[in-house]
Amino acid sequence: MRLLRNWLILAGVVQCAAVIAVFVPHTRMDACGRWMGVDSLPSGSLPGYLARLSSAMYVIHGAMLIITACNLPLVLPIVVPFARLTIALGGVMLWIDVTEGMPIGWTLFESIALASSGGVTEYFARRTKTTLLRGTEPVTIV
Repeated sequence: MRLLRNWLILAGVVQCAAVIAVFVPHTRMDACGRWMGVDSLPSGSLPGYLARLSSAMYVIHGAMLIITACNLPLVLPIVVPFARLTIALGGVMLWIDVTEGMPIGWTLFESIALASSGGVTEYFARRTKTTLLRGTEPVTIV
């Protein structure tokens, strides 16, 4: 259980680092995007809103991973489905990145990192005891 807990905390902290992007000025977001090979960030409220919202969602996901790690005996039965959803999200991100014409490096890093994170989480969860006793009722990972 320690390995799974440590992995979830590490993955959560990495994703929570996106909090910086929530508050970074528009000009800095534009400069970072151009440095990574993405088109210039259009001016206006909607592009900034969507970029900040995306970063905020990564922060929320990271926080959920940390909360999960801190309550592992209680929530272990839902870790595998949660990991599978993360793998699926990696696939969705791949589709979005390809559809929107993102640079190949961005596309591969973002989607593969996210899907791999879910895969590693599922692997560690399955290595952890598959059954916990809660009172007299066994709880099994689905």
